[in-house]
Amino acid sequence: MKEDVEKTYANRVTTDLKQDNVRWVLTVPAIWNDSAKQFMRFAAEQVNIMVDPTSALS
Repeated sequence: MKEDVEKTYANRVTTDLKQDNVRWVLTVPAIWNDSAKQFMRFAAEQVNIMVDPTSALS
């Protein structure tokens, strides 16, 4: 998903996308168990999306 967003941006906008200017927000349903939340954290880390230590995924 991250790569798709970056490619779409690159195809539509002439300025470079700077990672420092991007804030990725991933949400999880409140009913997800700890295992599901951990999977989302792992997936975010795999694509270099930093997880905020104060977030629900922490």
